[in-house]
Amino acid sequence: MDADRKFGLVVGGVLALLGLALVLAGSRLAGPVLGGAGALLLVLGFVAPGLLGPVHRGWMAVARTLGRVNTTLFLGLVFFLVLTPLGFALRLAGRDELARRRRRRTGWVPYPERNRDPRHFEKMF
Repeated sequence: MDADRKFGLVVGGVLALLGLALVLAGSRLAGPVLGGAGALLLVLGFVAPGLLGPVHRGWMAVARTLGRVNTTLFLGLVFFLVLTPLGFALRLAGRDELARRRRRRTGWVPYPERNRDPRHFEKMF
């Protein structure tokens, strides 16, 4: 099944069901409009899926844009509402997860002064 046919059948079916639910809920405008659009997409998906190509590309362009915007908003909100307060709370509690303040010895041994003399390399053993 090609992508345009699948688009027409899936989106058309969802719109038709949504329109039916709205009509049953008492909607006089939105239900019939969505149901009609869904029925049209279903018919075109079965009969002439090639005509749905531009509609499918437009739909996917809108979906990509919405996905990009939603991802940016969601990640920004998670950062500022979850990670930033968590970081402040950990800092107030005295945690140093990045080990910026070293409290223990590192194992560094200073280079002995006698090894700096070039003659040290003449008789190494």
